[in-house]
Amino acid sequence: MSMLENMNDGIKVIAETQGDVIKRLDNLESDVKVVKADINIIKSDITEIKFELKRKVSYDEFEKLEKRVVRLEKLGFAR
Repeated sequence: MSMLENMNDGIKVIAETQGDVIKRLDNLESDVKVVKADINIIKSDITEIKFELKRKVSYDEFEKLEKRVVRLEKLGFAR
């Protein structure tokens, strides 16, 4: 009888431990869902940033345009 009680106690401990593990896994699962949602937001923001950067003029192109404008202004004022 004593051996059976010891086994029952051991089984209870295992069951309680399993319950704690399941709770921890549930918490991790919810945390993963939050992280996935955050990653989706970050991906969306990066896509928007890339789009906006494509619309910007590079510094080299701006410099070339600035030089052309200066030359045109000189030609316009020379007349």
